[in-house]
Amino acid sequence: MITAFSALTGTANAWELTAIGGVNFAAPTQNTSGARVNWTGSDGLTYGALASFNLFNSPFEFESGLIEATQNTQEQISPVLNQSMHWLEIPLLVRFKLDPAIGIGVGGYLAYGQGSVLRSQGSNEALSSFSSVGLNNRDSGLLFNLRARFAFAPPVFLIVDGRYFHGLTNLATTGGSDVYNTRSIQIFGGISYEFKSSEKSQDQKRTQGKWTLPSP
Repeated sequence: MITAFSALTGTANAWELTAIGGVNFAAPTQNTSGARVNWTGSDGLTYGALASFNLFNSPFEFESGLIEATQNTQEQISPVLNQSMHWLEIPLLVRFKLDPAIGIGVGGYLAYGQGSVLRSQGSNEALSSFSSVGLNNRDSGLLFNLRARFAFAPPVFLIVDGRYFHGLTNLATTGGSDVYNTRSIQIFGGISYEFKSSEKSQDQKRTQGKWTLPSP
């Protein structure tokens, strides 16, 4: 496992763990029977943990993790229909570091809808399964990222992060020409801890597929 990891990330490179929290603004696109449904977004809680790894001693790094995101949306009819869903997201992106503080990332994501869909309209409120409201609970799409990283007390850093999720999976299960695609923006802050190899460990050698550490 160590050999495979070193082959991907390069020998003795930095990796980083980040705890995040912030808001998710979701405004899906939906067409039903050829008519556009007017959804607007409101803020929902998002939080999670991310891990990033430097790639081959380059300005590029790979990032993945788990993000719990609440999508709160409103259909602009009378009375307004409020909808709330919870998604567990797995980002898969490559980030280019313009400098130590700023990075731009692009990649994709996988998402799994959790629990039930909460819908309320006027005085009526109901919890329903994804399928009963005509939606699939499996999603995937493109992910774009802009990240700022500020030294706080190295190896601890402060993170400000913005993401745009562009769903490619049609979540509508009602058939015909019906379409429902995720569109959301996430903005969050976080704290990261960088694990970086020392000069001494950078001189480590591998023999027979295993690390040989220098004597103390």
